[in-house]
Amino acid sequence: MVATVALAYRLILLHTVLPTTDSDQAVSGIMSLHILQGDRPVFFYGQSYDGALEQYLTAGVFRLLGASDFTLRLVPALASTLLAVQLFALARRLYGPRVGLVTGLWIAVPPPVLAVWSLAAGAGYIGPTVTGTAMIIIAIRRWWLQLPRCYDIPALGLLAGLGLWLQPMIVDYYLALACAGLPLLWGNRARLPRLASRRGPVLAACFLVGAAPWLAYVMGHGLTGTVAALSRPLPAAPLRDVLHRLVSESWPVLIGAAQPTGYPEQFRQYVYAHPWPYALALLLLALLAVRLVLSPHGWPSQARAMIAGLTYADAPLAVLPLVVLGLYLASDLKNLAWTTSNPRYLMPLYTAAPYLIACLLPGVEIPRRTPEPALTLSTVAVRSLRPLAALIAGVAVASNAYAEAHIPDLPSGVLPDVAPLAQRLAARGDGAVYGDYWVIWRIAFAWHERLIPVDLNGLAVDRRPRGARYPPYLARAGEVGRWAFIIPRSRAPSLITLLRRYRVPYQMWRWGTSSLFYYHWDWGQPVVLDGPVRPDVPFILAGGRPRRQLARRPSRRDRSRRLAAPATWPTRRAMPGRGPGA
Repeated sequence: MVATVALAYRLILLHTVLPTTDSDQAVSGIMSLHILQGDRPVFFYGQSYDGALEQYLTAGVFRLLGASDFTLRLVPALASTLLAVQLFALARRLYGPRVGLVTGLWIAVPPPVLAVWSLAAGAGYIGPTVTGTAMIIIAIRRWWLQLPRCYDIPALGLLAGLGLWLQPMIVDYYLALACAGLPLLWGNRARLPRLASRRGPVLAACFLVGAAPWLAYVMGHGLTGTVAALSRPLPAAPLRDVLHRLVSESWPVLIGAAQPTGYPEQFRQYVYAHPWPYALALLLLALLAVRLVLSPHGWPSQARAMIAGLTYADAPLAVLPLVVLGLYLASDLKNLAWTTSNPRYLMPLYTAAPYLIACLLPGVEIPRRTPEPALTLSTVAVRSLRPLAALIAGVAVASNAYAEAHIPDLPSGVLPDVAPLAQRLAARGDGAVYGDYWVIWRIAFAWHERLIPVDLNGLAVDRRPRGARYPPYLARAGEVGRWAFIIPRSRAPSLITLLRRYRVPYQMWRWGTSSLFYYHWDWGQPVVLDGPVRPDVPFILAGGRPRRQLARRPSRRDRSRRLAAPATWPTRRAMPGRGPGA
């Protein structure tokens, strides 16, 4: 039942409030197309820490169903459905069917932040969350519930290595299991050498298999690029402000009472427009804080049990929130204000949902080392629909659905479809599209790379790792016959001045609204200028080789011939003397 509800709800979201993709997802789709053509990437283009497993799986989907915005996100949708099933099964085994059903339905109809980032292709958050949750399930079943399986050790090693390749976020799960397992290791310290000699080689071998792509890349390229990509020296934010933002922004977003957004003003506007869910979220946080202290398996009880060497079966889930928040506060991510109003780096907290819900619900017993009861679907439903559990599940599901229905209210909620723009550019014969990252990669994926994206830094080609995510595109862009610039209206006069200086014919037209620019809504209406490629134009790639970007200092002769920039916005659609075919 949980799997059916979760999958159906996610497919509905993809067809309604999340119908289009952004450029990061488009890059993921292009990677899958390249895999079908024989390319074998190890990491997401331009990010040497985000494993490309999802792109390989999506390539198989493209082979069967074709490439589109919908099929691009089928793999994340299935992974997100698997997370709901995992947490339902874990909660049912530890706390019974009542907590299991509440947890399963809440994740099946998830908060907007979980829905958005688990359905975003190539985002890289749902993969380590599912992998880390599977590691915790195996560890709890084997060492805390004493229900071992023959495949536990190989599966745990394989998942641990795979998580290392997928995303550094897997470290949250490593540390949670290590901290919760210390009392067990200490209690079995006499048997530890013998167990390590028997199980250690199998665990290590399977870990190496799972981490093989990551290890191969590190052996060939070293860790310098990965460390540089992850290190972000930022001005330190006061700890008090960070804690305040975690309470006032991250918590409401994580439980579905507010929309995830990287812009504080948009967060405040949504809260002012929907104050009641926000107020209830803060009341729920206060209740949870009290229950985490007074519950029979709250944090004080967990600490006393660990000190005594007798940990509860849900110890890894109890430790996980502390580890996630501790690592976040220890990292430079806390210095970025948007990471609290859009808390995607805190997604491992959802793995601890069964524990937190069990602390909230009264009468939940401490999990014991007992075999799992044989429960059918009908008995789970009948025994779970007790008044309080049914009320909590209903309120949680309704709150999440209400919040997701208002995703289009945010400027970043639903992006315009770029397929009509790509079709018009292709019909005009344009082959290379110069513009902002959040526009051009969407166009390239929508038109299956028949339009080559060239990222701009100002009006110059961006050669940084993010701008040149796929360096071969720079050479391919230099081989096309026509170019097109998609820029905001404010930058058009500067480009027109450059085109006139180098006597490049062009045509100018407008398209859509500022929402096309995604993260730059203040740019105004998009303007498109296109024309033929001419040699010796430093800001347009030609001849199959990159040009130096505006590096040549204009001579006195050039300055004397330079046309003055138009004082007002040009009203003519083409240069004087140029025909429509220019």
